[in-house]
Amino acid sequence: MHNVQELDLCVFVEDPFVLPRSMFCSQTLTSLKLEINCVLEIPDIICFPRLKTLYLSLIIFPDNDSTQRLLTGCRALEELVILDCEWILKDLTISSLTLERLTIDDLPYFGPPDSDSGCKIKIYTPKLLYLNYRGYPLNEIFLCDVSSLVETYISVPVPHAKQKEVASHVVDLLKGVRKVVSLTVADNTIESLVFADDLLTHLPVFKNLTHLELSVEIGNSTIGPLMKLLNCCPNLQSLHFAEGFEHDVCLVDNDLIWSSLPKCLKALIFKKFRGDDSEICFLKCILQHAHVIDKMKIYFCDDLALDAVRKKQVLNAFPFPWLTSTLSLAAGSLIMLVSWGVKVAEAPNTDLDFWKSLFPVALAHTIGHVAATVSMSKVAVSFTHIIKSGEPAFSVLVSRFILGETFPMPVYLSLIPIIGGCGLAALTELNFNMTGFMGAMISNLAFVFRNIFSKRGMKGKSVSGMNYYACLSILSLLILTPFAIAVEGPQVWAVGWQKAITEIGPHFIWWVAAQSIFYHLYNQVSYMSLDEISPLTFSIGNTMKRISVIVSSIIIFRTPVQPVNALGAAIAVFGTFLYSQAKQ
Repeated sequence: MHNVQELDLCVFVEDPFVLPRSMFCSQTLTSLKLEINCVLEIPDIICFPRLKTLYLSLIIFPDNDSTQRLLTGCRALEELVILDCEWILKDLTISSLTLERLTIDDLPYFGPPDSDSGCKIKIYTPKLLYLNYRGYPLNEIFLCDVSSLVETYISVPVPHAKQKEVASHVVDLLKGVRKVVSLTVADNTIESLVFADDLLTHLPVFKNLTHLELSVEIGNSTIGPLMKLLNCCPNLQSLHFAEGFEHDVCLVDNDLIWSSLPKCLKALIFKKFRGDDSEICFLKCILQHAHVIDKMKIYFCDDLALDAVRKKQVLNAFPFPWLTSTLSLAAGSLIMLVSWGVKVAEAPNTDLDFWKSLFPVALAHTIGHVAATVSMSKVAVSFTHIIKSGEPAFSVLVSRFILGETFPMPVYLSLIPIIGGCGLAALTELNFNMTGFMGAMISNLAFVFRNIFSKRGMKGKSVSGMNYYACLSILSLLILTPFAIAVEGPQVWAVGWQKAITEIGPHFIWWVAAQSIFYHLYNQVSYMSLDEISPLTFSIGNTMKRISVIVSSIIIFRTPVQPVNALGAAIAVFGTFLYSQAKQ
């Protein structure tokens, strides 16, 4: 052990194992990691004068005295990590005048095996800055001195029994961290407060708390406790919903009346946003009461799948694919025009030659976009995307017989599973529709020509990525609008719109807006990604997108699928992936 500064010891044994006593006295050791699945024999004398990091995992401590000797012998300890250890005792004391970071993960259980009450853990750490506790719910944590605490992570699961006792322990734990600046509440910690009843009135006031992160999906049962917790955060500046809301959350106005909503709330982060009524209602309430909020980040939940799913929802209620296609392009055009106007994005420097070169690209894009939407209005989303996975076959055939290009043999071979899988899926489709099938096929062909025109006509042009797709959307909108009016027309749209509002309600408007925005976001991110990632990474992501859309649409719309049909889809998607690899 002479001059050793870092020691990482991992031992898995069946028989009792005793470490050499000399190992517990080191003048140079600064980091010690022990991962041993047996009883740890602690000698009477321990001396680690320079040890700053102690990591303990899977260890069984036989008594409190030996534990105290180990911690007392680390006089300069700054970080302590305890993972899945077992104390055969009822009380554990962690006391250190130098400790700054403490992590305790005592799942599944601390305490004597014959006891059902858990272990009492007392913490005396006046210089502690960070606490991470993921604990067995029946253990009690007593934060006796943590006056310097800045950041805390708490995760407590809810058992089937002794729920009120667990709730009481969680309330006590929150009381102990009442001076914290940043708090993350994870898993079922909020849910445990459901059983607190009148104990919720004893929640502390977090006067120093400026950042609160909720790493748990908010459900109906947790809305009430969540409001109670937020009411206790008068100086909150940042609120982060990391897991969003459950699908079936139902909010009423009374749930959103906050007696003391922080007037200083400046930032809101909402991840896995689906656009449900409850989420919109919740955000609206925050915007109404948080008068100084200046930053809001909303991360949509899997927008790659939601583009197709929302579009199908709209088409089911409002079967006018030409208008739906037009609105998708209009939303993207408006977003980018506003972004350029307010200087969020730099406007592209274009000339007449650029727009002339872009016109055939936009024409092909318009045809492909409308054809895909028409297809989706006639058949299941999953079937449309199965057929659209055959686009590589069109690309190779057009390039070979029209442009005269040749490809390596692996590329041609990869077309066999694509064509075979698409054919098998089409032949076994329960709700086959020729218009829907031809729409997907025309879309494939149009997008192939779009890519060809784009490569040939846009060489040497400086516009790329986000701005390139924005210009493409604007020009496509100008091309499509007169045709949409001629084919369907405002009178038909007005009747269909009124019918959809009557049958579905006002949130139909949200469906239309959501599908339009998701369509733009998906395509914009795709064009931006081409500038940032390799073609291999992009092709893998595109394959995963196709799988995500097919699977999610089958689940959401409950599309009946035969095993043979599913096999055809899998073969086609796999063939698309093989094609992308063969092209590299």
